Amino acid sequence: MASDNTPTIDQFRPVVLRVLADGQERAVRDVCELVAARMELPADVRAERIASGQHRYVNRINWACSGLTQAGLLERPKRGHYRITDNGRTVDAVKSLVVV
Repeated sequence: MASDNTPTIDQFRPVVLRVLADGQERAVRDVCELVAARMELPADVRAERIASGQHRYVNRINWACSGLTQAGLLERPKRGHYRITDNGRTVDAVKSLVVV
């Protein structure tokens, strides 16, 4: 975790892949809520905001999605929506085997 109690972008990345592993296209706001629920982020972490007013965890999940898209692990079928790619499924499967 970062010094502000919110997981880092790198900590969010594998969870983003996991919640999108079913192949469904999802709006980024839904991805954020699914990731937060899966990580069981406490209310105080969900309440943290950055200077712009955006929730810190949402900002970091957005950056995680952006990086995963640039790496070819996610695709954006339309603005504000993500879907996992075949390469993303492969990475998720390998990560799932490693994480106990």
